[in-house]
Amino acid sequence: MMAAFEYMLKDFVAKTIDATSAFDDKIKSQEWLSITTERVLAQRVVQTSIGSTLIHPTLGWHSPETVNERYKAIFNISPIDGNEIRTLSTLWILRHSVAHNAGIVTAHDAARINQPALAERVAHIDDAFIAQSFEFLKGIAIRIADRGGKSVLGHWFKTVRDYGINYPRDEAAYARIRQLATCIQSRTQPLPVTTEVMYQADWATYTH
Repeated sequence: MMAAFEYMLKDFVAKTIDATSAFDDKIKSQEWLSITTERVLAQRVVQTSIGSTLIHPTLGWHSPETVNERYKAIFNISPIDGNEIRTLSTLWILRHSVAHNAGIVTAHDAARINQPALAERVAHIDDAFIAQSFEFLKGIAIRIADRGGKSVLGHWFKTVRDYGINYPRDEAAYARIRQLATCIQSRTQPLPVTTEVMYQADWATYTH
């Protein structure tokens, strides 16, 4: 669950890079982003996109503050609210305990989450805890699609505004951008089909 959440945090940025050049200047200015020869050569083995090559190998996504800094710098949003930072930090520590310590919470980690009774003990993670954690993480994912999606739409429409409204010209690009502003809450739920009516409504919203 936490791995999927981390992937989502990264992939929203990666897919934005792949979908539009509207954020290129901001991406170029991010000091935490770099490309290495090894990373480029690795694409012979697994073909991937430019966005994935740039974003997915990066570290720092287990820090809610860092995530907010990166999203703020690129999209001008903070996807993780202040009252959620402590909870998310705790989930990352528990994830580390499960992945690397067979579920045993070290004394240091117990102190970090203000649970001294857990020191050197196995964390009890039951179905109820997992369900609550899922709902908590889903709220952040929905917020990213909403706030981040609006940011992407707004920036993209600025790049085409001077050319005037023209759905046939923008249809393919708009479909890619619009999907970034859509949160699918079930794998069985299909992506919505973008339409000219949606395009016209978004044009009115983001170009005035």
